[in-house]
Amino acid sequence: MPRLFQGDALGCFALTEENAGSDAGAAKTTAIREGDTFIINGKKKYITNSAVADYCMLIANTSPEKGSKGLSAFLVDLKTTSGIRIGHVENKCGIRSAKVAEIIFEDCVIPADRMLGSEGKGYRYALTALNAGRLGVAAQGLALAEAAYEIAKAHMIEREQFGKPIYKNQYLAFKMADLRTEIDMARLLLYKGVWEQQNEMDFAVSSSKAKLVCTNLAMKVTTECIQNMGGAGYMREQNIERMFRDAKIMQIYEGTNEIQRLIISKDIFK
Repeated sequence: MPRLFQGDALGCFALTEENAGSDAGAAKTTAIREGDTFIINGKKKYITNSAVADYCMLIANTSPEKGSKGLSAFLVDLKTTSGIRIGHVENKCGIRSAKVAEIIFEDCVIPADRMLGSEGKGYRYALTALNAGRLGVAAQGLALAEAAYEIAKAHMIEREQFGKPIYKNQYLAFKMADLRTEIDMARLLLYKGVWEQQNEMDFAVSSSKAKLVCTNLAMKVTTECIQNMGGAGYMREQNIERMFRDAKIMQIYEGTNEIQRLIISKDIFK
Protein backbone atom coordinates (compact mmCIF):
# COMPACT_ATOMS: atom_id res chain seq x y z
CA MET A 1 0.00 0.00 0.00
CA PRO A 2 2.76 2.57 0.77
CA ARG A 3 4.16 2.15 -2.78
CA LEU A 4 0.75 2.98 -4.24
CA PHE A 5 0.25 5.99 -1.97
CA GLN A 6 3.71 7.34 -2.80
CA GLY A 7 3.18 6.99 -6.55
CA ASP A 8 5.90 4.37 -6.95
CA ALA A 9 3.49 1.69 -8.21
CA LEU A 10 0.42 1.47 -10.42
CA GLY A 11 -2.89 0.06 -9.26
CA CYS A 12 -6.17 -1.01 -10.80
CA PHE A 13 -9.70 -1.74 -9.59
CA ALA A 14 -10.86 -5.26 -10.54
CA LEU A 15 -14.64 -5.38 -10.20
CA THR A 16 -16.22 -5.81 -13.65
CA GLU A 17 -16.84 -9.25 -15.18
CA GLU A 18 -18.50 -10.56 -18.34
CA ASN A 19 -21.88 -10.73 -16.60
CA ALA A 20 -21.24 -8.24 -13.81
CA GLY A 21 -21.20 -4.72 -15.21
CA SER A 22 -23.95 -2.40 -13.99
CA ASP A 23 -25.03 -5.35 -11.80
CA ALA A 24 -21.71 -5.34 -9.95
CA GLY A 25 -23.08 -7.54 -7.18
CA ALA A 26 -23.30 -10.45 -9.63
CA ALA A 27 -19.51 -10.94 -9.66
CA LYS A 28 -18.66 -14.67 -9.79
CA THR A 29 -14.89 -14.64 -9.21
CA THR A 30 -14.34 -16.67 -6.05
CA ALA A 31 -11.87 -16.42 -3.17
CA ILE A 32 -12.18 -19.56 -1.06
CA ARG A 33 -10.37 -19.69 2.25
CA GLU A 34 -7.97 -22.50 3.00
CA GLY A 35 -6.18 -22.02 6.30
CA ASP A 36 -4.13 -18.83 6.16
CA THR A 37 -4.70 -18.32 2.43
CA PHE A 38 -7.41 -17.60 -0.12
CA ILE A 39 -7.56 -19.43 -3.47
CA ILE A 40 -8.89 -17.19 -6.24
CA ASN A 41 -10.50 -18.35 -9.48
CA GLY A 42 -12.29 -16.30 -12.11
CA LYS A 43 -11.92 -13.64 -14.77
CA LYS A 44 -12.20 -9.87 -14.55
CA LYS A 45 -12.98 -7.88 -17.71
CA TYR A 46 -12.45 -4.31 -18.95
CA ILE A 47 -10.02 -3.50 -16.13
CA THR A 48 -8.24 -0.19 -16.72
CA ASN A 49 -4.45 -0.32 -16.16
CA SER A 50 -4.53 -4.09 -15.60
CA ALA A 51 -1.97 -4.80 -18.33
CA VAL A 52 0.60 -2.56 -16.62
CA ALA A 53 -0.50 -2.46 -12.96
CA ASP A 54 1.54 -3.70 -10.01
CA TYR A 55 -1.44 -4.26 -7.72
CA CYS A 56 -5.20 -4.54 -7.94
CA MET A 57 -8.06 -4.03 -5.55
CA LEU A 58 -9.93 -7.23 -6.28
CA ILE A 59 -13.60 -7.82 -5.51
CA ALA A 60 -14.24 -11.57 -5.22
CA ASN A 61 -16.85 -13.79 -3.59
CA THR A 62 -15.79 -15.49 -0.37
CA SER A 63 -19.30 -16.92 0.19
CA PRO A 64 -20.79 -17.59 -3.27
CA GLU A 65 -24.08 -18.77 -1.80
CA LYS A 66 -24.67 -15.26 -0.39
CA GLY A 67 -24.47 -13.41 -3.70
CA SER A 68 -23.47 -9.74 -3.31
CA LYS A 69 -23.39 -10.14 0.49
CA GLY A 70 -20.56 -12.64 0.07
CA LEU A 71 -18.26 -10.26 -1.80
CA SER A 72 -14.97 -9.30 -0.16
CA ALA A 73 -12.09 -7.03 -1.16
CA PHE A 74 -8.42 -7.96 -1.51
CA LEU A 75 -5.15 -6.28 -2.39
CA VAL A 76 -3.40 -8.55 -4.90
CA ASP A 77 0.16 -8.26 -6.16
CA LEU A 78 -0.22 -8.80 -9.91
CA LYS A 79 3.49 -8.97 -10.68
CA THR A 80 4.73 -11.66 -8.29
CA THR A 81 1.68 -13.82 -7.49
CA SER A 82 1.45 -17.09 -9.40
CA GLY A 83 -1.81 -18.12 -11.04
CA ILE A 84 -2.49 -14.67 -12.54
CA ARG A 85 -2.26 -13.78 -16.20
CA ILE A 86 -3.39 -10.91 -18.38
CA GLY A 87 -5.87 -11.95 -21.04
CA HIS A 88 -7.24 -10.01 -24.00
CA VAL A 89 -6.09 -6.37 -24.23
CA GLU A 90 -8.98 -4.33 -25.60
CA ASN A 91 -8.78 -2.39 -28.88
CA LYS A 92 -10.84 0.65 -27.91
CA CYS A 93 -12.60 3.49 -29.70
CA GLY A 94 -11.09 6.10 -27.35
CA ILE A 95 -8.78 6.50 -24.35
CA ARG A 96 -6.34 4.47 -26.41
CA SER A 97 -3.36 5.22 -24.18
CA ALA A 98 -5.04 3.36 -21.30
CA LYS A 99 -4.32 -0.38 -21.21
CA VAL A 100 -7.67 -2.08 -20.56
CA ALA A 101 -7.58 -5.86 -20.33
CA GLU A 102 -8.81 -9.06 -18.70
CA ILE A 103 -7.24 -10.43 -15.51
CA ILE A 104 -7.49 -14.21 -15.27
CA PHE A 105 -7.10 -15.96 -11.91
CA GLU A 106 -6.41 -19.70 -11.97
CA ASP A 107 -5.90 -21.28 -8.54
CA CYS A 108 -4.19 -18.09 -7.45
CA VAL A 109 -3.10 -18.30 -3.79
CA ILE A 110 -2.77 -15.16 -1.68
CA PRO A 111 -2.20 -14.70 2.08
CA ALA A 112 -5.37 -14.22 4.12
CA ASP A 113 -4.03 -10.91 5.45
CA ARG A 114 -4.43 -9.44 1.95
CA MET A 115 -8.15 -9.06 2.63
CA LEU A 116 -9.14 -5.39 2.90
CA GLY A 117 -11.47 -4.60 5.77
CA SER A 118 -14.08 -7.15 6.81
CA GLU A 119 -15.21 -10.27 4.99
CA GLY A 120 -18.52 -9.82 3.18
CA LYS A 121 -18.18 -6.02 2.96
CA GLY A 122 -16.61 -5.97 -0.50
CA TYR A 123 -19.73 -4.74 -2.29
CA ARG A 124 -19.98 -1.79 0.08
CA TYR A 125 -16.28 -1.01 -0.39
CA ALA A 126 -16.68 -1.22 -4.16
CA LEU A 127 -19.57 1.25 -4.13
CA THR A 128 -17.54 3.61 -1.93
CA ALA A 129 -14.65 3.45 -4.39
CA LEU A 130 -17.05 4.09 -7.27
CA ASN A 131 -18.49 7.19 -5.56
CA ALA A 132 -15.02 8.74 -5.36
CA GLY A 133 -14.17 7.54 -8.86
CA ARG A 134 -17.26 9.22 -10.27
CA LEU A 135 -15.97 12.59 -9.12
CA GLY A 136 -12.74 11.81 -10.96
CA VAL A 137 -14.60 10.88 -14.15
CA ALA A 138 -16.73 14.03 -13.81
CA ALA A 139 -13.51 16.05 -13.63
CA GLN A 140 -12.24 14.24 -16.74
CA GLY A 141 -15.42 15.14 -18.58
CA LEU A 142 -15.32 18.76 -17.51
CA ALA A 143 -11.66 19.14 -18.49
CA LEU A 144 -12.30 17.53 -21.85
CA ALA A 145 -15.22 19.87 -22.53
CA GLU A 146 -13.12 22.87 -21.52
CA ALA A 147 -10.19 21.85 -23.75
CA ALA A 148 -12.41 21.20 -26.79
CA TYR A 149 -14.16 24.51 -26.25
CA GLU A 150 -10.89 26.46 -26.21
CA ILE A 151 -9.65 24.79 -29.41
CA ALA A 152 -12.92 25.60 -31.18
CA LYS A 153 -12.91 29.16 -29.86
CA ALA A 154 -9.39 29.81 -31.19
CA HIS A 155 -10.33 28.34 -34.57
CA MET A 156 -13.48 30.48 -34.81
CA ILE A 157 -11.45 33.63 -34.17
CA GLU A 158 -8.88 32.79 -36.84
CA ARG A 159 -11.14 31.21 -39.48
CA GLU A 160 -12.75 33.64 -41.93
CA GLN A 161 -15.64 33.02 -44.29
CA PHE A 162 -17.57 35.61 -46.31
CA GLY A 163 -15.08 38.27 -45.28
CA LYS A 164 -15.33 37.91 -41.48
CA PRO A 165 -14.29 35.56 -38.65
CA ILE A 166 -16.87 32.81 -38.30
CA TYR A 167 -17.58 33.67 -34.64
CA LYS A 168 -19.28 36.83 -35.93
CA ASN A 169 -22.08 34.64 -37.23
CA GLN A 170 -24.63 35.00 -34.46
CA TYR A 171 -25.81 31.41 -34.70
CA LEU A 172 -22.32 30.05 -33.97
CA ALA A 173 -21.61 32.68 -31.31
CA PHE A 174 -24.86 31.85 -29.49
CA LYS A 175 -24.00 28.14 -29.52
CA MET A 176 -20.65 28.95 -27.91
CA ALA A 177 -22.40 31.14 -25.33
CA ASP A 178 -24.67 28.24 -24.38
CA LEU A 179 -21.74 25.82 -24.12
CA ARG A 180 -19.73 28.26 -21.96
CA THR A 181 -22.69 28.60 -19.60
CA GLU A 182 -23.16 24.84 -19.34
CA ILE A 183 -19.45 24.30 -18.66
CA ASP A 184 -19.58 26.78 -15.78
CA MET A 185 -22.74 25.18 -14.35
CA ALA A 186 -21.20 21.70 -14.53
CA ARG A 187 -18.08 22.91 -12.73
CA LEU A 188 -20.15 24.15 -9.79
CA LEU A 189 -21.95 20.82 -9.53
CA LEU A 190 -18.62 18.97 -9.51
CA TYR A 191 -17.17 21.31 -6.89
CA LYS A 192 -20.21 20.68 -4.68
CA GLY A 193 -19.55 16.92 -4.74
CA VAL A 194 -15.85 17.39 -4.02
CA TRP A 195 -16.63 19.80 -1.16
CA GLU A 196 -18.99 17.27 0.39
CA GLN A 197 -16.36 14.53 0.12
CA GLN A 198 -13.65 16.71 1.65
CA ASN A 199 -15.96 17.59 4.54
CA GLU A 200 -16.75 13.91 5.18
CA MET A 201 -20.40 14.28 4.17
CA ASP A 202 -22.46 11.77 2.20
CA PHE A 203 -21.48 12.68 -1.36
CA ALA A 204 -22.86 9.65 -3.22
CA VAL A 205 -25.78 11.44 -4.89
CA SER A 206 -23.74 14.56 -5.64
CA SER A 207 -21.05 12.43 -7.29
CA SER A 208 -23.71 10.76 -9.46
CA LYS A 209 -25.12 14.14 -10.48
CA ALA A 210 -21.67 15.50 -11.29
CA LYS A 211 -20.73 12.40 -13.26
CA LEU A 212 -24.00 12.48 -15.22
CA VAL A 213 -23.82 16.17 -16.09
CA CYS A 214 -20.09 16.55 -16.74
CA THR A 215 -19.75 13.47 -18.96
CA ASN A 216 -22.88 14.24 -20.98
CA LEU A 217 -21.48 17.74 -21.38
CA ALA A 218 -18.16 16.36 -22.66
CA MET A 219 -20.01 14.47 -25.37
CA LYS A 220 -22.14 17.49 -26.26
CA VAL A 221 -19.29 20.01 -26.34
CA THR A 222 -16.96 17.86 -28.42
CA THR A 223 -19.78 17.13 -30.89
CA GLU A 224 -20.78 20.79 -31.20
CA CYS A 225 -17.18 22.02 -31.45
CA ILE A 226 -16.41 19.60 -34.28
CA GLN A 227 -19.49 20.91 -36.08
CA ASN A 228 -18.52 24.54 -35.46
CA MET A 229 -15.07 23.91 -36.92
CA GLY A 230 -16.40 22.08 -39.96
CA GLY A 231 -14.00 19.76 -41.76
CA ALA A 232 -11.05 20.99 -39.68
CA GLY A 233 -12.66 19.66 -36.51
CA TYR A 234 -12.87 16.18 -37.98
CA MET A 235 -9.14 16.00 -38.68
CA ARG A 236 -6.73 14.45 -36.22
CA GLU A 237 -4.40 17.45 -36.20
CA GLN A 238 -6.93 19.43 -34.16
CA ASN A 239 -7.27 16.82 -31.38
CA ILE A 240 -11.01 17.37 -31.01
CA GLU A 241 -11.82 14.15 -32.87
CA ARG A 242 -9.76 12.30 -30.23
CA MET A 243 -11.58 14.14 -27.46
CA PHE A 244 -14.88 13.17 -29.10
CA ARG A 245 -13.89 9.49 -29.00
CA ASP A 246 -12.55 9.76 -25.46
CA ALA A 247 -15.73 11.46 -24.22
CA LYS A 248 -17.98 8.53 -25.07
CA ILE A 249 -16.49 6.12 -22.54
CA MET A 250 -17.01 8.67 -19.77
CA GLN A 251 -20.76 8.17 -20.14
CA ILE A 252 -20.21 4.44 -19.60
CA TYR A 253 -17.40 3.62 -17.15
CA GLU A 254 -17.48 4.11 -13.38
CA GLY A 255 -21.19 3.39 -13.64
CA THR A 256 -23.21 4.15 -16.77
CA ASN A 257 -25.15 7.39 -16.81
CA GLU A 258 -28.33 5.31 -16.72
CA ILE A 259 -27.14 3.96 -13.36
CA GLN A 260 -26.49 7.53 -12.19
CA ARG A 261 -30.09 8.41 -13.02
CA LEU A 262 -31.21 5.35 -11.06
CA ILE A 263 -29.21 6.49 -8.01
CA ILE A 264 -30.51 10.06 -8.27
CA SER A 265 -34.15 8.99 -8.73
CA LYS A 266 -33.94 6.59 -5.75
CA ASP A 267 -32.76 9.49 -3.62
CA ILE A 268 -35.67 11.63 -4.81
CA PHE A 269 -38.31 9.03 -3.99
CA LYS A 270 -36.77 7.39 -0.92
